[in-house]
Amino acid sequence: DVEYKLRNKINDMKSRKIKSRFTSPENLFLWMRNNMTYSDFTTLKSADDVFKIKSGSCHDQVILEYSELSKMGLNPKAEFLIEYKPGSTIGGMTHSFVHYKKGNKIYWFEHAMGGQEGIHQFDSINDIKAEITRLHIIGKIGNYKAFPKLKWCSFIPEDHIPGETIGELVNITLSNSKRMK
Repeated sequence: DVEYKLRNKINDMKSRKIKSRFTSPENLFLWMRNNMTYSDFTTLKSADDVFKIKSGSCHDQVILEYSELSKMGLNPKAEFLIEYKPGSTIGGMTHSFVHYKKGNKIYWFEHAMGGQEGIHQFDSINDIKAEITRLHIIGKIGNYKAFPKLKWCSFIPEDHIPGETIGELVNITLSNSKRMK
């Protein structure tokens, strides 16, 4: 089955310790800033496809960022958020981003969220979430008036395969998050 083959390929690539195309997170970000464009989500792309076409949604870009930062030995983590209104079954904007720890600091690596591009230093993941929540409340991201709450969960790239729709990506991410708790 296709999903089985893709997961095996991902695991095989991870076990071979393939070197990153980039020498540092800063080098990766600079390449993305100079070469990558944001595109609306259609279906999830592989890291290689995002690199080749130099375009992708935040979720696609996270797949590339996570892959390259992993190859640098940084042990990145990825987070997912979705706006929602209590009592409503309709969600708003979704976003994924990568962070990694270096020393006693955590770094938010962001290329896809307009106005927040960069590598931002924080003391904890909760501080990053507080900053994104603040940006949401003041209207810099998303639609706070229609969707005043943010649901956070881990985004695990290994759980996803190229070709997923946004609905599949959201459902897999949220259900795997519930399973982890």
